[in-house]
Amino acid sequence: AGSKFDRYTYFLLQSTTFLFLVLMWPIVAWKTWVTRSIDKPSFSFPKHKFALMAFLDYAANFLVFMGVGTPLAMQSLVTQCQIPITVLLAYFVLRRRQRSLL
Repeated sequence: AGSKFDRYTYFLLQSTTFLFLVLMWPIVAWKTWVTRSIDKPSFSFPKHKFALMAFLDYAANFLVFMGVGTPLAMQSLVTQCQIPITVLLAYFVLRRRQRSLL
């Protein structure tokens, strides 16, 4: 017996991605045009590397629908594992190290 949300797993996971975009774009716009903390050299960085990372992230989210039989809690855990994997891929693909927030 599954939960009543099992049929909506794909929609729920995609809606979190959409909400992330809705919340983050105003912050990026503010930092770019008001505070000017994102400078021109940052914008001149090669975009193809970021496009590759974005495509891989999209593919991971899109393929979630194949795991319809997977419990929602496990799908959430797998989705959260994307963050450390993305940090590792950024280190190896982009040759960038993430700064600690602490």
